Amino acid sequence: MEITNTEAMVQPDEAPQTWTNKLPQLMRGFGAAAILYALYSFMMQGWDSSSDLLRYMMLLCGTALLTIVALACGHYLKEGKSPRVLMMLALTAVAVNFSILGAFVFSTISPESSAIYPTYVSWSVGSINTAMLTTLGSAAVLLFVVIIGFRTLVRSVSSPIVAVFAATNLLILLPVRDPVVIATLSMLATILVTFSLNKLQNTPVMKTAEGVITQVLLFTPIGILLGRNIWLYDANPMLVTIMTMIGFMLLRQSRAAFSQNSIASHVIVVVSVILALFSGISTGKAITLMPGFTSFAIMFSTLIAGSMIYELSTRAGHLQHLIRILASAIITLGISVNVIGGELLNSICAIAVGLSMIYFSAQYKQRALLIAGVALMLLGFIEQLLHLNLYFDFGYWVSLAVAGVVAIVAASIIESKGSALKSTWVRYKTQLDEWDY
Repeated sequence: MEITNTEAMVQPDEAPQTWTNKLPQLMRGFGAAAILYALYSFMMQGWDSSSDLLRYMMLLCGTALLTIVALACGHYLKEGKSPRVLMMLALTAVAVNFSILGAFVFSTISPESSAIYPTYVSWSVGSINTAMLTTLGSAAVLLFVVIIGFRTLVRSVSSPIVAVFAATNLLILLPVRDPVVIATLSMLATILVTFSLNKLQNTPVMKTAEGVITQVLLFTPIGILLGRNIWLYDANPMLVTIMTMIGFMLLRQSRAAFSQNSIASHVIVVVSVILALFSGISTGKAITLMPGFTSFAIMFSTLIAGSMIYELSTRAGHLQHLIRILASAIITLGISVNVIGGELLNSICAIAVGLSMIYFSAQYKQRALLIAGVALMLLGFIEQLLHLNLYFDFGYWVSLAVAGVVAIVAASIIESKGSALKSTWVRYKTQLDEWDY
C-alpha cells in the first residue's frame, strides 16, 4: 500500500479555475490549519481532564493515524495531493511528539526545575522508567512515520533525509536547558542540516514543492529546541547570537530558490546583513559577560559580523562589491577601535587579522581586502611601537635615532635598487589594477 510519488506523477491538463476546482484546495488548507492548531493545543495543554501520559498517547495515536489515513487515501482513491498534505502534517507532528517526550524525560531527571514551568506547558510522568519506556516505544512508532513520510515526499533521497531528521529530533530529548549548551547544539544541528541539503541541492526532487517543504521540515526540531529555551528561560546573548546565525544560514539556503539578481534575492541579502550585524552585537554582549575578555568584545563582535557579511558577498550578485567593501570596513573600523588605547595583545591580533586579510586578498584578487589588511597591519605595528615605547621607557632620542637609521637605509636601497624597484612596482600595480573590488 503506497502513495503515488510526485516524481512519477503526470499532471492532467489544467481545468478552468472555477470555484468548484478550487474547493478541494480550500478544503485541504482548512484541514491542514485545523490539524496544526490541534498540535499547538497539545503542546500548550489547555485542559486537565486526564493524565499527561494519556494525553500524549492520544497525540501519538493521532500522528500514526494521519500516516495510516494518508496511505489509505493514496491506495484506494488513487489521488496524491491530500495524502501528501497528511504526510507533511504527520512529519510536523513528529517534532511535537519529541518535544513532549523531552519534557517527560526532563521532568523525571530534574523535577525541581520542571516544577517552575507554567501549568499549560508542564508535562510529567511518575518515574524515570515510565518516561524511558514511553520514549522508546514512541520513538519506534515515530520512526515508522518518518520513513513513510519522507519516502512519500522525496523518495529518491529519503534515506539521508530520514537520518538527519531523526538526529535533530533526538536532540530535543536531551535533558539539558542551559542556554549556551542549547545554542551550541542548535548550531551544530543547523550545520548538519545545511551541509546535508547542500549535498542534495542538485537533486531534481529537492526543487519540487515537496522538496522545499522537506527542507523546511528538517529545521522544525531546531526551531522547537530554540523556541522552548527562549520562551521558558531568561534571554541569553549567546542564544541570540546562535539564533541570528541560524537565521542567516536559513536565508542562505532559501536564496537558492531565487534568481541571483532578482528583487527577492536582494531583499534576502539586506536582511542577511542585518542578521549578521545583530549576531556581531550579541556576540560582543556575550563576551562582556566573560571575565578577562571584555577588552576583546568589539574585536570579536566586528570579526563575526564582518566575516558573515564577507561570506554573503560571495553570493550577492550585483551587490557583491558593495557588500565586500562593507565587510572590510566593518572589520577594519571595529578592530581599529579595539586597538587604539587597548592592550598589547589587541595590536597583535590586529596584525594577525591584517596578515590574514592580505593573504586572502592575494588568493581571491580582491582590493578591498588588501587595503583593509594593510591598514590593520600598519595600525597594529604603530600601536606595538607605542606600547613598547611606554613599557620599556624609551626616550624620544631613541625613537628619532631609529627613524633616522631607517630613513638612511631606505635611501640607500632606493639609490642602489631604484630601477629594479620601479619595474617591480609597475608590475605589481598592473596586476593590482586587474583585481576585483
